[in-house]
Amino acid sequence: MNSFGSKLKIAREQAGLSISDVSRKIKILSCYIKALENEDLEALPTRVYTIGFVCSYADLLGVDKHELCE
Repeated sequence: MNSFGSKLKIAREQAGLSISDVSRKIKILSCYIKALENEDLEALPTRVYTIGFVCSYADLLGVDKHELCE
């Protein structure tokens, strides 16, 4: 079973998007996109922002947000 970070990364790569592309489209710093994909929670801001980041990223990629939390 893939973790939420790897699911996001795989979906991003399948969509042909770079981390910079995602950053520009959802207006979240590239370092946070990388941290999400690596599940580096210490590099991310507070929980509420991180949840928002995951939701925005999932929406962009067409990934079910609820699936990421399983």
